[in-house]
Amino acid sequence: MTFINLSLLFGLGLAAIPVALHLMMRSRPKKIEFPALRLLETRSTTNARRMKLRHLLLLLLRIAVLVAFVLALTRPSLPPARYRLLWYEWLLLFLVIAAAASTYRFFSHRITAGEPASFFVKEQLARLRAGTVVAGVLAVFLIVGLPWGLRVRAEVQSPRSDLAEDIPVAAVFVFDTSTSMSYRYQSMTRLQHAKQVASDHLQGLPQGSRVAVTGTGPGDDVVFQADLAGAQSRVDSIQTKPRIDSLNSVLRKAIESQRYDQQLVRDESGTSNAGDLFCREIFIFTDLSAMAWSTADEAGLRDLLLEYSWLHLFIVNVSVDRPINLSLQNLKLSSDTTISGRSIDLSVDVVRTADAAKSVDVEVFLLSDTGEETPSVASEHLILNAESETARLSIPITDRSEFQAGIVRLSSSDPLQSDDLRYFSLGVQPRPKVLLIADREDDAKFLQAALEANDGSPTSPPYYDCTFAPLRQLHRQSLANYDVVCFLNCQSPNNDDWIALHDWVARGGGLLTVAGGSQTPEEHRWCVAESKAVLPAWLFLEDRYAEQSESLAYKTPHPITRVFDYDQSSKTELLAIPIRRRWKVDMDLFPDSQVIMSYTGPNSSPALVERRVGNGRSLMLTTAVDYTPKVRKQWNELPVSYTFIMLAEGIVHYLSGASEHRHNFVTGDPVEIPLPAARQFDRFFLRRPGPRQTSEQLDSLQRSVLIDDADAPGHYLVMSPPDSETFGFEFAVNTNDEESDLTPVTVSDLDAILGKDRYSLVSEPAELQTAVRQGTLGIEVFPILVGLLVILFCSEHLMAAYFYDQEAVQTNVAS
Repeated sequence: MTFINLSLLFGLGLAAIPVALHLMMRSRPKKIEFPALRLLETRSTTNARRMKLRHLLLLLLRIAVLVAFVLALTRPSLPPARYRLLWYEWLLLFLVIAAAASTYRFFSHRITAGEPASFFVKEQLARLRAGTVVAGVLAVFLIVGLPWGLRVRAEVQSPRSDLAEDIPVAAVFVFDTSTSMSYRYQSMTRLQHAKQVASDHLQGLPQGSRVAVTGTGPGDDVVFQADLAGAQSRVDSIQTKPRIDSLNSVLRKAIESQRYDQQLVRDESGTSNAGDLFCREIFIFTDLSAMAWSTADEAGLRDLLLEYSWLHLFIVNVSVDRPINLSLQNLKLSSDTTISGRSIDLSVDVVRTADAAKSVDVEVFLLSDTGEETPSVASEHLILNAESETARLSIPITDRSEFQAGIVRLSSSDPLQSDDLRYFSLGVQPRPKVLLIADREDDAKFLQAALEANDGSPTSPPYYDCTFAPLRQLHRQSLANYDVVCFLNCQSPNNDDWIALHDWVARGGGLLTVAGGSQTPEEHRWCVAESKAVLPAWLFLEDRYAEQSESLAYKTPHPITRVFDYDQSSKTELLAIPIRRRWKVDMDLFPDSQVIMSYTGPNSSPALVERRVGNGRSLMLTTAVDYTPKVRKQWNELPVSYTFIMLAEGIVHYLSGASEHRHNFVTGDPVEIPLPAARQFDRFFLRRPGPRQTSEQLDSLQRSVLIDDADAPGHYLVMSPPDSETFGFEFAVNTNDEESDLTPVTVSDLDAILGKDRYSLVSEPAELQTAVRQGTLGIEVFPILVGLLVILFCSEHLMAAYFYDQEAVQTNVAS
């Protein structure tokens, strides 16, 4: 136990005053002549004993009042520990009191029943009460008090009796800089409120204190400032960041910096390893958002805080009890690249908290080349009956630019505005040119019809520019003029055909091979070394089979199946189409091939297989897509489903190379941008949101650009220098959806991460000073002593009044 006003303990000498007064002012017995009656003499002796006991109790109460008063003025404090009784200790206390009450009740009943004289009954009951109280207090001490004292002693690991309120402090201020701290309440963001609380506490630190200020952004260091003015300047400069490290890792850095600084101070001052010139403290200012913490605690904070028991940790909660927020989350595009003149599908979830508005408009705006917003191109009004509703919008792309930037915005604002806006970017390419090779034009009609679909307008051109050529004319075609070649139902390709296809694919082309179903391919034409060089699998041409009707299936995400993941109804339709016959393939000779889709049969046979050949891609579909009704009836129902159009477009879109370019990222994601194969520039410019522009050099052998610092949400543009060939690539970055989750971390999670009773959680700024005092000087007993003083003082008055009234009554009776 420590005392803030230690010198006032001399006031305990005042406790001798009641003793002196009691000895000096005690009443003298008077001799009164009275008939020698034994009964009256016995009654007088009993009354004298009771009066001595009453005076002794009053004496003890008056001494206790003075002692409690003096101790309260000295403001004693106890080291941090769990001084409250635990549940089992409360149970033992209740059992002891119940046992004492039962014992008193039992013996008092026997006394009153067996003793006829009332004054003997009163004397024996008084003795019984005194004995019961003494025995009960002793039992409470032995059964409850002694184990409690041993437990508290074990919890008090390092009490410091030499601490004072003016000891210098070495503190680390850790600010949660996640975007959730930009939540505005009472005209202040949570970060502004945290900075205000930190500034107030900073001004009250003792002279000679040192403070380090850090945030949760990547690269934020923990450095002690030269003076408190420098720390205040650092506090003022703290800002929210869309990309953060977990509070676990930042707290570990703060703990390690305190340990390093402690050793540095000891070395400079020449003190022993057990001494320190500072009281060490860490303050975390946070809204307790659960996403800022890692519940797995890879940083090992629990063990560190247990080892460094001299370190005091305070968590300052600046959150709002019932936050109100509407947020845009889970933004999805049906594709990151589209064709000029074609619409793109967009979906986004609107998530609300319990007290947020239940209706909102979601609007989409496209941006011009200069960054100006065009009028809303799509909008949807949502009624939020659930916690989350999805808005689905179709965005027309009429601009013929190479890229298209846009934003999605909520029509209404709320206290957390950072998640009311989402950015997206699209690559826009001209119509891909597709060459359809088949023995007969009828075999390619259905696939051609699927690829030449448009938005239904008579004036709209088809999405793909398709050209048919029979197999016998393949050698006359300049494959370099096409983006994709579809090799359909070709019965007898020769070796030169396979070689021409291989060379074209290796240079970057995309090939789709379908063996067909209307006629059987010739094995000696298909199963040759030249075909093996370009095909992704080996066909068993002697067997077209399916033991029973099957359907398509896929598990691994792929750019071809992305459109079906976006539209779950289309995915359900596609995977329900019956497949009656299929080609059997062998992939053992093709270790670099992968299965994109398979069949639901017992062997999960491959349905759509991919292989990289040089700079291009080769795909094979192992079932038929012929146009004739006979083939459809025998093989599958795939051609008559609308999902075949989506599948065909997805395959051709992927083979054209458009799907490999990703244009939408989340803060923290590395962004890799391909460079032209024959580039002539040695540096590039990166235009960032703001706008802000940076420049970086390129290595002569570099084929791509890796950007790992795209941390600010918004649109980015990579471009070549003005004096070189034109090159540009645009992409968008959004904050992580988890930043919108305002769910607070639970106390049980904090206990699991930090250790129970190893930190102090403060919810109000006024509580911070109290928590700091308890953490450094211990728990003040002043409120308890004041309450005890009031109880003792009142008890003394009540007991004195009761005893003197009883004495007056007895004197009157005696006289």
